[in-house]
Amino acid sequence: MFNQGNYRKPSCRGWHESALYERIARVPTLELARSLLRMKRWSIVAAFLPLLFSASSIATSVVPMTVKTMADHSGQVIIGRVEAVRSYWADNPRRIESEITFDQVEYLKGAHPGASNRRKLVVPGGTVGEMTMRLASAPKPKAGDKWMLCLLPSYKTHPVVGVWRGAFRIEADAAGIDRVYGSGGQPIEGVDSQGFVKLSNSRSHCANDRLTGSLGLRVSDRNDSNSTSNAIAATEFRKQLAPILAASKDHKLTEPAGRRVAITFTPVPMRGAAGQNGNALSASDASRSRRIREAVPRNIDAGLRRMSKP
Repeated sequence: MFNQGNYRKPSCRGWHESALYERIARVPTLELARSLLRMKRWSIVAAFLPLLFSASSIATSVVPMTVKTMADHSGQVIIGRVEAVRSYWADNPRRIESEITFDQVEYLKGAHPGASNRRKLVVPGGTVGEMTMRLASAPKPKAGDKWMLCLLPSYKTHPVVGVWRGAFRIEADAAGIDRVYGSGGQPIEGVDSQGFVKLSNSRSHCANDRLTGSLGLRVSDRNDSNSTSNAIAATEFRKQLAPILAASKDHKLTEPAGRRVAITFTPVPMRGAAGQNGNALSASDASRSRRIREAVPRNIDAGLRRMSKP
């Protein structure tokens, strides 16, 4: 049973032991580690360390939530079609954000007076030119997509409750029936007896959930021909959610949910930061800082050598 990833995981036997995952997840990190071992300048090593550790990361960690918990945290629950996505550079700190425009918006919860059927949502990450920034496992809406989103009243990290847990993609099957999928493409079967969102017990979708969040890859299984039929119809999913949403916390919003909270970043100079009122470091603090600086290269070298072993 996997405990990481979206919602409560079904049994996913075997896929995580496959050579495919080992090649994808480990080789880039090992090659980068070996390359760094050949570099003698610690300034170069320090510059590449964030890339090294991000290459081995799997997904953003979010506490599992029942549908009731997600509903209580949601200021609004909406269904809408993505009309456009505009990514741009923002400042303080320098970062990429994306403005998503939704049309044909329907409110399952939190329709405040004057709520429009067309709205915009700003999310972290996106692509500008050749530069891409993204929050691991966060939903990546594209123009034409249809989504159901559980939106926080306001946010500092991401507007969707649980980053990806409260995001559901709605896609029509061959018969034209709208069906529900997780943000990574996993078929949703509905709400289970314990109140969690139930995913399809599909090996390829379990692997896809993990690899999509970490590396942006997709996995297909030739033997998994019934994945579409496993996804619950959107109308049935709404029926299951309706009583939960009706009994959930009312945030009494007077404006659209998903508002970003402004955060002020203040740079702090490293020199003298440990001293009081800008005074010089004490002898003990200076000695401790020196020992830390002397130990870092040896620790990094030992860590890289351990990671470079096949």
